[in-house]
Amino acid sequence: MKKVLIIVFAGILFLPLMCESLSSMKAKVDKTYGNLNGRDNGKNIHKRDSVWLSYDPFTSTISINTGSECQSVGVHIYKEGALIYKDKDNVRKDFSLNYTMDDEENGMYDVCVDIGGGESIEETIVKE
Repeated sequence: MKKVLIIVFAGILFLPLMCESLSSMKAKVDKTYGNLNGRDNGKNIHKRDSVWLSYDPFTSTISINTGSECQSVGVHIYKEGALIYKDKDNVRKDFSLNYTMDDEENGMYDVCVDIGGGESIEETIVKE
């Protein structure tokens, strides 16, 4: 009887810890900087955007670019409403801030870019 109680008690203590570690969402997102090389990367050609975002489905890379000298941006990536990645950095003119989602599973991701001036960009991307 003592063995059964010890096993049940141990299960009650360790089961929540095991479930939390299995269900936690740790994103594997690699951050890099790159050169634009004259590409417009989804920029709105009718209006000069201060910051724009594009997604390359072949490399699973989210790129954030700016037309001004330097912009402070906050990047939040969500999957099914859960925050999986958060970053704050500066993006400079003619360079891009790149986030590659290497180990993330396929699905829909919401990307929110908060720009220093109070604006924000929200886009849903589909990783296949």
